[in-house]
Amino acid sequence: DTWGQLCHSAREGGSADVVGQLVHEFLKRILPKFETVSDAANLDQEALKTAADGITACLRKAGAGVLSPDQVRHICKVAFETVGASFKIRDADEQCKKATQHGDDEDEG
Repeated sequence: DTWGQLCHSAREGGSADVVGQLVHEFLKRILPKFETVSDAANLDQEALKTAADGITACLRKAGAGVLSPDQVRHICKVAFETVGASFKIRDADEQCKKATQHGDDEDEG
């Protein structure tokens, strides 16, 4: 939320170039956290939620016109890839649990 407040203050102060710099710097620091999600070892759900909330706050307070269409596409691509990786991790975890449960059932029988 700090970055969002900075963006809001810069926008209110009429410093559009500073708003753009703040948004770009924030995204440069945060987006790589989403790009590394490929397995359960890299999935910290709470940290990713906090980062996503931060991106939302920053972009909302920065206002319209801060990002180019290519930047929006990149953010969307990263978001969709992260969601896809999360689904794959969840599915693999469910398969592992089913296999473990199935093995336990055979041991009992």
